[in-house]
Amino acid sequence: MMLSVIIINYNTPAQVKQAVSSIYSYITTLTFEIIVVDNGSVQKPIEEGLLSFPKVHVIKSKENLGFGRANNLGFEHAIGDYVFLLNSDAYLMDSLSVPAMINYLEQHKDVGIVGPNFLKKDGSKNYAYGNLLGLRKMIHDMGYWKIPKCKEDDYATFKVCDVTTPKVVGYLAAAGIIIKRTMIEKYGLFDPKFFLYFEDMELGWRYSNAGFKSVLFPQSAVIHLGGGSSGTNNPEILRHIVMSKKYYLKKTLGGFNYALIIFLEVVMHFFKSIKSVFKQGSLN
Repeated sequence: MMLSVIIINYNTPAQVKQAVSSIYSYITTLTFEIIVVDNGSVQKPIEEGLLSFPKVHVIKSKENLGFGRANNLGFEHAIGDYVFLLNSDAYLMDSLSVPAMINYLEQHKDVGIVGPNFLKKDGSKNYAYGNLLGLRKMIHDMGYWKIPKCKEDDYATFKVCDVTTPKVVGYLAAAGIIIKRTMIEKYGLFDPKFFLYFEDMELGWRYSNAGFKSVLFPQSAVIHLGGGSSGTNNPEILRHIVMSKKYYLKKTLGGFNYALIIFLEVVMHFFKSIKSVFKQGSLN
């Protein structure tokens, strides 16, 4: 059995080195390969930081392919039975977590993806999974039909690990997930139409439709710093988030429900504009 570790670099050479170093330090009982996809970075060549790890396979892309397509490119060169997608801003903290997740996949044939409890550097929890975004949550977010507070957790799309035993979830944050190679060969990895964000949610949705579960495995833990190569305050990143969200909704909800959401958004913005005009009038 072999494990393929895929790490995407976009101007984060120091973090990639930390991630790679953690693999060599803590994966001691498994045969593995490490594939680093340099995603159109403009900083110093990633190879300079990996001189201590000559066996790492570096794949160079002349352009920034986005998160999903870059991982897809890495998988094209992978030969492992299991694929470990590890963010550049994530790293291992022990030798048991990865083997435990692989063992869980081996024992549960109906599980396609497994993910760990993500922790920040200070030991606090980072977001690890979520429910799939659906029509009910969208209507709630637009303020039309509020979800009762006692039920909000059932619709939350970003959640930290809150269990002590394996849990079937809507999707797993793709900062350190392990997937069976046979799953990827049959059902694909990331939808290449996503540039950034929502590709992991779509993956969970697609695998679930094929009859395979995504499981949060709390006994395993990975450090995920967050924001390694992007930030949600960046206007360009925000644009990608909006585009990815719209594509995800259109793909998963179908034409009628997607059109309903667009209609409700138009109505919401219309009334907000009217309210703003009246507010300005009252101030004058």
